[in-house]
Amino acid sequence: EHLSRGIRRDPDNADMLFNLGQILLRLGRIDEAIAAYRSVLKIDPRHLDARSGLATALATQNHLDPAIRELSEVVRLAPNMPDAHFNLAAMLEQKGRFGEALHHYREVLRIDPSDAAAAQAAARLRDKGDKP
Repeated sequence: EHLSRGIRRDPDNADMLFNLGQILLRLGRIDEAIAAYRSVLKIDPRHLDARSGLATALATQNHLDPAIRELSEVVRLAPNMPDAHFNLAAMLEQKGRFGEALHHYREVLRIDPSDAAAAQAAARLRDKGDKP
């Protein structure tokens, strides 16, 4: 309620809209979370957390292609964000795009060589390559 009042007073406050998106996502109100994240991105297209949140929300609805586009933009704008690379890799893997997924798991390991989950995923995909 407090957040909603703040947004009504300042509808262009990207941080408040982002926080609303996070809350809605946690509550499982995915369509509303997507709308909140998109509102943030209209105000600030470089808001990487909102773009990542949007990707997560889209992925929960199995809209992987737009989620992949959002995370691709995140890693383009901030190439040293291991979580973005990892999440992008997982979505690419789910789509059967194994070569691309492997690339992003390797990026995680470049940034954080101790990331055990990325190392395990990279080992699993190492010789798989893309599906024809």
